[in-house]
Amino acid sequence: MREIKFRAWDKENKKMVYNGYFDEFKGPFGDYRYVLVSINLDGSINAQIPDDGGKNGLHEHDSDDFKKDRIELMQCTGLKDTAGREIFEGDFLRATHPSVEFNHIGYVQYNEEVAAFELYRDVYISMPLLEYDKFEIIGNIYENPELLQS
Repeated sequence: MREIKFRAWDKENKKMVYNGYFDEFKGPFGDYRYVLVSINLDGSINAQIPDDGGKNGLHEHDSDDFKKDRIELMQCTGLKDTAGREIFEGDFLRATHPSVEFNHIGYVQYNEEVAAFELYRDVYISMPLLEYDKFEIIGNIYENPELLQS
């Protein structure tokens, strides 16, 4: 059984957040130097924030501090690109199909009608990720929105 993983785009801080993420983070009570983030299946985020620079342990902030409308949740596909990076919903990929001699570029989205992650090349063209044999992550829809135009 594969592990179900998520990441989230924090709209307020304009930053991608991963489980176990440590970094500077602007929280609801001000700026914090380091935060340990946990992303829950319901889309909420828990954060443990060091008190006094981490000298006195971590202070827990629950999901009320990180409202669901503040984040965009993305699930990991379970696949990796040629560099070994995990592929998530919202990633832009350069994908190689075994039967054609050119690459397809698009973004990953889950299609509930066919219960599969697909590569969307435009509004009308998509193909299940499992149809491709190689992937390269070239960005994501939040940090590289200009790729939506190409």
